[in-house]
Amino acid sequence: MPDILIQHFPNAAYVLLSLSVLSLIAVYLLRWRYYTLARKYADWQAEAQDVEVATHVALYNQKDADVPVYPNISVVVTTRNQEAQLERLLLKLLQQEYAGCYEVIVADQKSRDDTQDVVKRLQERFSNLRHTYVPQTSRFIELRKLALTLGIKASYSEWIIVVNPETIPVTNRWLQHFSENLLPGIDFVEAYYNYEDDGSVVARRSILERVRRFCRRLHAFENDCVLGCETANFAVRKSWFMDRKGFIDSLCLPFGEESIFAYRHAETDRTAFLCALDTKLVEELPTSVELRERRICEAEVCRVLKGFAQKYIRRESMASLFLYLALMANMIYSIVRVWHDAESEVYSLQFVYTDVLSLLCWVLMFVLPAVLLKRSSDALGEMPFGIFVLLHELCQPWRNMSIDLGRRLRRADFKRKYLG
Repeated sequence: MPDILIQHFPNAAYVLLSLSVLSLIAVYLLRWRYYTLARKYADWQAEAQDVEVATHVALYNQKDADVPVYPNISVVVTTRNQEAQLERLLLKLLQQEYAGCYEVIVADQKSRDDTQDVVKRLQERFSNLRHTYVPQTSRFIELRKLALTLGIKASYSEWIIVVNPETIPVTNRWLQHFSENLLPGIDFVEAYYNYEDDGSVVARRSILERVRRFCRRLHAFENDCVLGCETANFAVRKSWFMDRKGFIDSLCLPFGEESIFAYRHAETDRTAFLCALDTKLVEELPTSVELRERRICEAEVCRVLKGFAQKYIRRESMASLFLYLALMANMIYSIVRVWHDAESEVYSLQFVYTDVLSLLCWVLMFVLPAVLLKRSSDALGEMPFGIFVLLHELCQPWRNMSIDLGRRLRRADFKRKYLG
């Protein structure tokens, strides 16, 4: 260790620790403080649902009630060559314990498997199952956009809930609890869902990414912005969707139609977020290749959204920069302190206060994000992530660089093509 560094270390110590403390404060303000938002919104949802249940009971007791107690709902499922997953989902959807009336519409994207046989077989048992499909002549619109639009147009209900074949409700009262949040004055509702947790590192990382992304959308929501949405477990009011001409804003991109529609048209005062377990879906974990493909597509959607979405990308970059500054500053301080005491062969009491502060920084760096995120992960029904949160945050900038490189190399694939 250079003698000049040892000689001037007392002054450098205060600089390093000040940098570490200020950087941690910046990370908290830019990222960690919104890790608890899912817990807050889950509590709000529980309180609101209690009020709605009491209201519905009161309406049931009125013999002359002129309005439906529960709204009519259409659940739209878009599918393409997913017969096994579709059958599992439909059985769960068609046996939902819902006090109102609902239908399930399968919108087929030109499947070449036995999807139609699955639907016909279940239609013999369930009269509220319907089927539509993308015409063979469709060539100029991405299949899922068209299938989803056709499913919404074919619905008999004002409220549409979108799910995917690979997702499945956690409980048989998923639709009942969802309906309690489809209120007058609301046009768009997004509910949380995530991957199945098989205990693998891939699953834990993917689940953590979605939890953090959902908390980020809640933070944007509190700042008067609906920052997109996932591809399932969201509801739209049919008349509102049609008035906005559906997915017309995303015709030039073969994915991301839900996020672009929500970002361009959803207003925060007419939007609701659902975080409780009652309205959660669980999705089958895709392969690593499929997960990377999804991340590349999500990165391209963020680029298309621009505006507020780009602001959050910059926030995340700044948070990562400050996290590395805090880590490096505290690491340099610790290394020099150990070297200093090893050289003098005695503990330097003059550094006791700075040592305590350095230790506190280490504890906060490893514990604070895990503790804050645990409140939300508990509300969302996820296992605690512990120290994995910090490790994920430290690795994320490098993963983002890899994803961005993949996005740039794939730009030609993101343009609308002639679809046969």
